[in-house]
Formats: sequence, C-alpha cells, structure tokens
Amino acid sequence: GGPALDAYGAGLIARRDGNLEQALQDLQQATAAAPAYTAAWVASAETAQAIGEIDSAWDAIEQAQRSAGNAPVRLRRQLQAAHALLDGDAASAIGQWQTQLQATPDDTFAQLQLARAQGAAGDFAAAVTTAKTLTRRDGNDPRGWYELGKFSILSGDARHAVDEYLVRALVLYKRSRNTFGEAETVNALGIGYGRLGQTADAAEQYRKAVELRRAVGNRRGVATSLRNLAGVSSLTGHFDQAAEHLRQARALYTELGDRDGLAAIENELGLLDEERGDYAGALAAFRRALQSWQQAGDSHGSAQALNNIGFAHYQLGAYDDAQVYWQQATEAYRKLGSQTGLIRTAQNLGLLDTARGRWDKARQRLRESLSNAERQQMPEEAAVSRRNLAELALWQGHLGDAIDQAEAAGALFRQREDQRGMLDSRLLKAQALLAARADDEAGRILAALETGLADAPAEQQAIAALLRAGLARREGDAARVTEALRQARQRAATSGVRQLQLQIELDAARAEPGSDRQALDGATAALGHAGLRLGWLELAMADAVAANDPQTALSAYREAS
Repeated sequence: GGPALDAYGAGLIARRDGNLEQALQDLQQATAAAPAYTAAWVASAETAQAIGEIDSAWDAIEQAQRSAGNAPVRLRRQLQAAHALLDGDAASAIGQWQTQLQATPDDTFAQLQLARAQGAAGDFAAAVTTAKTLTRRDGNDPRGWYELGKFSILSGDARHAVDEYLVRALVLYKRSRNTFGEAETVNALGIGYGRLGQTADAAEQYRKAVELRRAVGNRRGVATSLRNLAGVSSLTGHFDQAAEHLRQARALYTELGDRDGLAAIENELGLLDEERGDYAGALAAFRRALQSWQQAGDSHGSAQALNNIGFAHYQLGAYDDAQVYWQQATEAYRKLGSQTGLIRTAQNLGLLDTARGRWDKARQRLRESLSNAERQQMPEEAAVSRRNLAELALWQGHLGDAIDQAEAAGALFRQREDQRGMLDSRLLKAQALLAARADDEAGRILAALETGLADAPAEQQAIAALLRAGLARREGDAARVTEALRQARQRAATSGVRQLQLQIELDAARAEPGSDRQALDGATAALGHAGLRLGWLELAMADAVAANDPQTALSAYREAS
C-alpha cells in the first residue's frame, strides 16, 4: 500500500544520508503497515544490525524469511546467510554466498557479503583476497575498500590499510555524503594508526569516530570507539580517563544487550588493570572475557583472552599455567591466520623460555618475533620483542646487548607515547648499568625517572626501589639500603609479581648476612625461574664455604652447573 511504500522510501533515503535511527523508525513503520513487505524487513534487519540493535535485527530477519516463501532464490540465500551470521555460524553464511557466486559470478553484493562472512569466521586472509577482487571489479564502491582496509589491519598489514585502502574508502564515503560509512572508516583508521604506533593520530580518529557515530545513531559504534579510545588513554597513562570511557561503553553495550561488546569491555578492563600493575584483578577480568567470548562463539576474542590470561599467570608466578594458555592461544591464532597474534604469543613464550633458563630457545623465538614485527611494520610488537631481548641479555650477563636492546625498545615505545613501555625500558637499562658497575649513569637514569615513578604501577616502583638499594649498598649506606628494600618489598607485594618479590628477597639476603635464608631455597625452586635459582645457589655456595661446609657447597654447585 501507499503508506508502506512511502515509509520504505523515506527509510532508504534516511539510511543513505547516514541517519540510521530515523531510517529504522521509517522501515519499522513500513513493515507495520505491510507485514508481508519482504524488502522492508530486509532493509530493517540490515539497518538494525548496523547500529547494534541485534534483537530488532533478529526479529526482522525472521519476519523476512516468513514472508519470502515465493521470493527469488538469491533473496532466500541472502536471508539464510544473514540469519546464520546473527547465529554465529559464519561457515554457513560463507557457503550461501559461495553458492550464489557460482550462479552469478559478477554479483558484487554477494562478493561483499562473502568477504564480511569470511572476516566474521576469522579467515582474514580469505576476506582480504575477496575484497581485493571486489575493488578490482568496482573501484568506486567504498564498501569494498573499507572491508579491504579493515581485514588488512586484522591480518597484520596496517600500513597498506592506512596509506591506501581506508583513504580511498573515506574519500568515496565523503563524496557520497554517507556519514555512517565515513564513521566506520575513521574508526578503522584509528585502529590502523594504533597498530603502526601513531598513538596521537589514533586518538584523534577515535574521537572523530565517537562524534560521527553518535550523529548517525550508531550506539554500538559509539561504544566500540569509546573502548578504543580507552585503550589509547590507558597506554598513555591516563587511567582514570580510560576507566570513564569504558564505563560509558559498558552502559551502551548493556542497553544493546551486546554480549560480544561486554566481553570486549571485560578484556579492556583487564588490560587497564595490567597497565596499573594489578595482575590479580587483570586475571579475573580476562577470565570473564574468555567465558563471554567462548559463549558468543568469538574465536578471535577467545584467542586474545587466552594470551592475556597466560601473561597474568606468568606475572603471578604460575609458569605452568602460563605455558598452557599461551600454547592454546598460539594454536588458536594459527587457525585464525593472525600474524599479530602469533607474534605476541611468540614474545610471551620467549619470556617464559628466559625464565626457565632455555636461553637459546628464548633468543630464537624473540629474534624471529622481532623480524616478523619489523617486516610487517608493527612498532608495538617490535618494541616488546626488543624489551624481552633486553631482559634475556640481562639474565645472561650480556650487559652491552641488554643496554642496546633496552635503548632501541625505549625509542619505539617513545614513538607510541607508551608511558609504561618507556619506563620499563629505562629501568632495564639502569639494571644493566648497575650490573656493569656504571653506578653514576644508573643513578642519573633513576633520578630522571623520579617524577614519572610517582604515578607508575607498583611493579615498576618496586624495581626502582631495588635499584636504589643496590646503589646505596655500593656506597656503603646501610640505612638507605634498609629503607629502599622496605619500599621495594611493599610495592612488590602490591603488584603480586612473584619473580620480582623473590628477586628483592634474594637481594635482601645478600645485604643482610644474618638473615634467615632457607625460605628462599624452597621459594626459588617452586617458582622455577632459572636466573633467580642460580642467584640463590651462588649465595648458598658462598654461605657454605664461609661456614666450612664443603658438602653443601658441592651440592649447590652441582645443581647450578
């Protein structure tokens, strides 16, 4: 009838102009006036899904399927694919679109939907290939360039996405005055800049995306951009700002009933706890994220949570648990074809190899991860690989290498404005300088860090206090040693980082000859950190020799060798 057709037309115009909330209202008016109006139900479902109204999208798809009994096969396939995607069955959606493309190979809409379904399945390499075919076929369709940019970022090629694909999409969306598409592209540019280490540019794009998405009524999009903005705020040390962005995003996801979005919030809260140095809190948040993502069937989110849980376990001293989670994450990322994920798990397994004394294996993993990160222009990952190589070199006593790697990591962290990374690399350099007896230079680094340490996580404050204790001991200032060790113990207890706690106790045992040291024997053996265990065995040998106990000295020597 007339009213239904008028409302349908108004809805399509509103959608074209980027006013999605108005478009959805108009399309719902059309279906209310004509309940068998299949095209209006389809448009309503697409619009509802775009702005995160998942329940409305479900209802519209089911109504469209009921009214499409005699519709063309292509439309029925489209509806089956849309239903499958909403149901989390991306493989079924891929099958529908592949079947359609066999029947009509030049169907660009089917090709676009196939790329989206492949991306939803986590097969980013296939999605990139499909999107490239689409852009070659129709270079004036911004949707193809946008999908190509998005999936290129997810498969580890942020540079081409930012420099070419997303720029083309943005120009075409602006030319056609499609604010919704412009907002999606601006947010994707933020992600791309973030991957390339251009933190200020990423934040600017996310802020623009929040405003654009708010203007078109895309509440789910606003929540996602706020979540992304929170990540940048956390990275640059603005923790309260990050928490506020996450609070706003969580409220929107809750309104929308978006389980996947809420899982992502839990993951971001875990990362925020991690940046603050609260690993027990981070572990709890990551576990909640994993449970939610597994329930939602999100394999990419699940892989991310597995990797994050592994790191929290590592910091808390549960090395066996860390290894299990990191191996699961590696396998998940391998299945997904995620190069970024594989680099990150390799870095973490390299840390674990360092802790366990498998130093050759650690060096191999970390150098390979560095090479892959540099080849794919991933400064964040390159910085972490160099930072981990610095730690490995420090434990091995290769102090010049440790200093070089820490400086290189620091330069990369500085490019990204990564406050925690910058501080971490400076502390590593100071540790290497102290070990090399370059006390004056180590002291200058510590003095320069004093202001930044006031707001730093407890873990980094503890490392700085331990360094102060070492410098004071060299100067023979017993009172300053005692006070610095007291501060180090207090901060390390707050952080929960087991390796650091034992490192401080080992240092205290060296400083306090009369102290009870037996607890350190069991604790270093239980943790399984090779460097700390060697430190304990050296101390035990020295004590045994001083006590004229050759049997104990020989036993410690045999274990150390």
